[in-house]
Amino acid sequence: MSKASANRSPEPRLVLVGRCSAALGAELAGSATALADFAGLLLAGAADAVYSLTVPDDASPNPYDAILVGLRIIHSGGLALIRRQDRLLLVRGSAVNLGSIAAGVRDLCGAPHVPEAHVHEEYYPGHLYLDPESEPLVIVMRERP
Repeated sequence: MSKASANRSPEPRLVLVGRCSAALGAELAGSATALADFAGLLLAGAADAVYSLTVPDDASPNPYDAILVGLRIIHSGGLALIRRQDRLLLVRGSAVNLGSIAAGVRDLCGAPHVPEAHVHEEYYPGHLYLDPESEPLVIVMRERP
């Protein structure tokens, strides 16, 4: 083992399951606690961070095509961009625009428990905080992602 790999801290893992496809975009699913953690990371302000997603042994990508293995959050300027990079979900944008996504996630977490409660982050012309190049993202609250 090299000295560099021995000193590197393990990649933080989120208890979220991600699915994706070219046709449907992406989905992140998890408990209210896991989604609140995700919202907190959107607000945290780390310049560029990568997190592992949970990949359960019995996870099925259906109705999507693949399971996402990671999430990359980049705090930069501009509108929020949501895009797949292979099996990694990229979420990039200014603090204000990532904060708008986080607010929707936190609202979802605070809602009375409704099976499969979810929020859509999807660009439409004139959208206030999403980049036109963003891919659709569905964020789903479920106890077993």
